[in-house]
Formats: sequence, structure tokens, C-alpha cells
Amino acid sequence: MTTQTHWNDTIRIHNPKKLSAGRLPVQRVPIGVPGDYKPCVAQLSGGELLLVAFHQHPLDRTRKIGGTEVQLLREDALLFRSMDGGQTWSEPEVLPFVGREPYFTILSESILLLLG
Repeated sequence: MTTQTHWNDTIRIHNPKKLSAGRLPVQRVPIGVPGDYKPCVAQLSGGELLLVAFHQHPLDRTRKIGGTEVQLLREDALLFRSMDGGQTWSEPEVLPFVGREPYFTILSESILLLLG
């Protein structure tokens, strides 16, 4: 995946408790496409980063719900991988996942739950 890195960005610290700086330098790496929703990141014991996100795709169909015509959607869970600390990311894999807004939970070095 080709990414464009922005090197001169900063983030503002709104309520510093352990950080004395009001701003910190950051490196922003774009992942996915506009509309990818609620990303969740997990780091595996070998260092690989996994990022799961949720994306809705409008379909060309509607359905009447409670007397109102509603646009039907296809909802995908997307998995991205990084082997270099988040500098670059794979293209998304669409997971065969039923549910919405997936999140990772790491239980141990060998158990990673994906809940949605």
C-alpha cells in the first residue's frame, strides 16, 4: 500500500497530567479510505500491528421499515497489517465477520479476540 506520510504535524495536549508539553510532534500515516470507521489497533507479541475498521457501502436497494423507506447497506470489517511499526500498511482484507464496529481484545500471547 502506498502511503503519504506527513512529518511536520503536531497534536495538542488538552489535559496534560504526565506530559509537560502543550504540543507533541506526530507522524501521520493515512490508512484505508474515507468512510472507514472506528479503527482499533492491536500489537501481537512478535511486533506485528493489526488494525480493524468498519466500512458501510450503500446498496442500490431500499426497504420499508416502520413506514419509512431506508437505504440498505453492506457492512464490512476490514483488517490491515503492519510489520514496521505502522510506517506502512497492507491493503485491507475483508473479514468474513458478522457484526458491526469490530474491536480487538488481547487475552494472551496466543489468543486475540475480535468482537463486533
